[in-house]
Amino acid sequence: MPDAVALTPKVIHLMCGINDTAGNTGPTTPADYKNNITAMAAVVRDHGISLILGSITPAARFSWGRDLPDPRPRVGQLNEWLRTFAVQQAPPSPTITMPSVRQTGRCEAI
Repeated sequence: MPDAVALTPKVIHLMCGINDTAGNTGPTTPADYKNNITAMAAVVRDHGISLILGSITPAARFSWGRDLPDPRPRVGQLNEWLRTFAVQQAPPSPTITMPSVRQTGRCEAI
């Protein structure tokens, strides 16, 4: 995050989480994810930068890890937490972007 802040942007779009859900860099608990988002949002806010939170990209499965559990429940729970987190932040609250998701857990085609 310091490298992004050093560029002195007016806005940062933070979109992360699907790699954490897949365990691509090792196990990540929901608490780890929430702590990371909370810390990054604080850094952005402390530097007077507007924040756009992107939801975790939906996925029904991971092609490289077919033995991994279905990510949809965890992604849904974390995205719901993101919505709540965005609303609870001091003004200006972060904007949150959410894709349209099919029941399969995949994004709708636009």
